[in-house]
Amino acid sequence: MNKYELGVILRPNLSAEEKVEQVEKVKSFITKVEGVITNVEDWGKRIMAYEIKKFKEGYYVFVRFTSEKDVIAKIENECKLSDVVIRHMIVVDDLVEEKAKKRPPRKPRSEFKKPFVRRDKNDRNDRPVRTDRPVRTEAKTVATETKVVATEAKAEITEIQE
Repeated sequence: MNKYELGVILRPNLSAEEKVEQVEKVKSFITKVEGVITNVEDWGKRIMAYEIKKFKEGYYVFVRFTSEKDVIAKIENECKLSDVVIRHMIVVDDLVEEKAKKRPPRKPRSEFKKPFVRRDKNDRNDRPVRTDRPVRTEAKTVATETKVVATEAKAEITEIQE
């Protein structure tokens, strides 16, 4: 006996009684073909990611059960023949549970962060500082000195002309 999960999307225009009746039909068919139902989850009416058979919404129902492999084809055939079922899918459930058990728990993101360390301007990535380039602050002082010299020269020229 293998564990399976059947996901069924029913038409959204069904009344509550019709929806319950269709879920009971699915459950009774599974028990009729010698399957054992373990859990039924009714997710209710949801908006679908894309239109299926001109419907944008549907009732989502998930049924977990155990049965033999050859029974799955009969259950799928029954879902295909039903006019109320928009979409269905049967998934093997033990593989999902085994993968979840094998995966180690994730660490919280805060443990991965490195502590903040203040660095000097010249300490970036431990590269040597190039000393052959002129520093920009020196270039600014040179420019201001030339302006001062230029204004003094203009003042001398005006004195000479007077």
